[in-house]
Amino acid sequence: MARRYQYERITARQLSSAFNSLGIESVDQFCRLSGVGERTVRRWLEGAEDIPHYVVVLVTLLDMPGAMQKACAVTEARIQDPGVTACKYQHERLTRRQFSQALRDLNLTMRKFSRLSGAGERSVDRWLRGECDIPHYVTLFCTLLRMPGAMEKARAVTELLVIRESDEEPKKAA
Repeated sequence: MARRYQYERITARQLSSAFNSLGIESVDQFCRLSGVGERTVRRWLEGAEDIPHYVVVLVTLLDMPGAMQKACAVTEARIQDPGVTACKYQHERLTRRQFSQALRDLNLTMRKFSRLSGAGERSVDRWLRGECDIPHYVTLFCTLLRMPGAMEKARAVTELLVIRESDEEPKKAA
């Protein structure tokens, strides 16, 4: 049975403030780094769309000493065409085997990764089975979680923001 988590959301103003404190000067810069589309990030910053939990954890981890440099290096190594605009960045994706190995290295189960990142357990399961592409932010997430103190920081921010957990009811056949 899959578990669902609901998180307290940060505001557009809080995200903008986090970008400023990290030295992220443009939407394009965050899009390039995270792999998130430009329109999506603009909607977050306009308050038109909820900001996912992984963004909160990601900006929290990026604030650690050396994390921004590490994230930029990983992103630049994985970006497929450095000359394109923000709405078209394509990053080399983790394979399901690489993702599975990263979870083992981090000592994370699918459920624990889901809770930390805000990704649905079903999505994580599909990534692990190779049914869906793994978003670039997962690559960053796994890379940054390896830094000293990062796992504890990610867990702390997640514990502060989880407002509800529930086991999903299985869908009944019609």
